[in-house]
Amino acid sequence: MALSADAKTILFVVLGATMALMGAVSYGMFPRILQWQVEENLILSPEAEPYEYWKVVPVPIYARFYFFNVTNTKDILEIKAKPHVEELGPYTFRETREKVNITWHENGTVSYHQIKRWFFEPSLTNGSLDDLVININVPLATAVNQGIRSGDSFFISGIDAILEHTKSTLFVTKSIRSLLFDGYEEEILDTAKDIGIVVPYDKFGWFYPKNNSDDGEYTIFTGKTDVNKYGYVDLWKGSSVLSARHPPCNKIQGTAGDMWPPFRNDKSEKLSLFVADICSTLQLSYLGDVDVNEIESHRYWLDHTALDNGKYEEQHACLCTDSCMPSGALDIETCHYGTPAAVSFPHFLYADQHYLEKIDGLKPDPEKHMFIIDLEPKLGIPVNVDARLQINVAIPNCDEIENIDLPEEKIYYPIFWFSESASINLETAEKLKFVTKMLPQYVTIGCFLSVSFGIIILLLAIYRSCRRGRRKPKKHMVYTAVKVVQQNELLKGVDP
Repeated sequence: MALSADAKTILFVVLGATMALMGAVSYGMFPRILQWQVEENLILSPEAEPYEYWKVVPVPIYARFYFFNVTNTKDILEIKAKPHVEELGPYTFRETREKVNITWHENGTVSYHQIKRWFFEPSLTNGSLDDLVININVPLATAVNQGIRSGDSFFISGIDAILEHTKSTLFVTKSIRSLLFDGYEEEILDTAKDIGIVVPYDKFGWFYPKNNSDDGEYTIFTGKTDVNKYGYVDLWKGSSVLSARHPPCNKIQGTAGDMWPPFRNDKSEKLSLFVADICSTLQLSYLGDVDVNEIESHRYWLDHTALDNGKYEEQHACLCTDSCMPSGALDIETCHYGTPAAVSFPHFLYADQHYLEKIDGLKPDPEKHMFIIDLEPKLGIPVNVDARLQINVAIPNCDEIENIDLPEEKIYYPIFWFSESASINLETAEKLKFVTKMLPQYVTIGCFLSVSFGIIILLLAIYRSCRRGRRKPKKHMVYTAVKVVQQNELLKGVDP
């Protein structure tokens, strides 16, 4: 049965109004729907899409090491000259990360160990692993420092006796491979164990024997119970606090660097990153918006307050150990077996002039030495990382040690600085771009078309109704006129 003209008009009005309303409602509700879908799909589980990317980091990570070679050791020892250093490198390694021993917990957390492996990249290296570097004798500095910290005269005398019967010197010349992953034998390591000095390894090397190993068990939040804790570290090595730090700096905070909670709308909120190697949580501040492979991202950086020991941020004072160091270097000896080490930015960038005045040859440059993370704010995924830090070691002074000529003042020598960099590949960038950029655009276009077509249909229905309304009076007048003419003709034909 065909619809009447009035019924068709009503149908068009309903259809147009529905399309326009649905388009407007969809446009208004889409951000909430997208947020709900993202939060549901990001929850970490074996079935979730992010799981494989989390388990094995898919993007190449490059670790670049720059070592400082002390060029005037003779003058330092003989005439107390100011140390002069020259930078060597980079010595580049490709780094892989794989999570193993994964255990899921009912409270919305997951535990794992992360295996790190490093593979030398000669084509990206300036020099070779056999390059020789002169710098301070770290095992010797550690032994002396442990003796000083013990406060035990017998202990210190034992160290002095060891130095008398060994060939240990203040400065050593070693190859890059020995200083990094291979390690080297140092006579003081073996003899120090006999008097109770804590020596965890049979060789010394900054990453010996860390290649193909992990740095302890992590327990992080999966986002199942609270998406705002997504990726945050709950426990490290079974504890929520760090024995190497004073309260409240001993509290473990931040993520392990794989991901952060999604939809970071507050740019003033700092980015918290837990770094186990330095027993600390680093707080990165928002710097600005950047574009990484067409992914709109927020850039965060470690500013001059990040390693200030309380000078700029009062709450950082708990990072001090026995006493506060000048701003710009963080004491890490309590989490490195008593080694008198401190972490800073490369070339003491943003650090107190105290450090730069003691060493010649350093040239801090923000362009080369900043620590930055570019984060896609909707998904909380890092799309570009340049993590740069420097390791420094001091030779402590101790008047009770006579068998080696220790310096008169404690100077932190820069040993090496490193950069861990990674950027998402094009395939991953395309997926992120679809979710964060293209999908909202498609929905916006769809909603606009729906509203537009709805309004057009409504206007057509109104126009059709108006036209029909104008036609009805005309037809009635013609019909009346015809009737009048017919009646007149009939009247003419009637004989009076």
